[in-house]
Amino acid sequence: MTKTMEKRLADLESRVAAIEKAPAKASTADNSWLDRWTGLYHNDPDFEDAMKLGRTYRRRQPKC
Repeated sequence: MTKTMEKRLADLESRVAAIEKAPAKASTADNSWLDRWTGLYHNDPDFEDAMKLGRTYRRRQPKC
């Protein structure tokens, strides 16, 4: 039983080491779309008007 546990532990350690060495592709890919959109409408008067209209509309909706 001890040999099996040692083998399983060694296998897990090698898998964790491989994961740690691999680049974090998912987090980089997930952030890239956000980087493209962040600040896109900064100081845009039309965008500000759209946000104001949206807030006004939501406030006028009946509460559930």
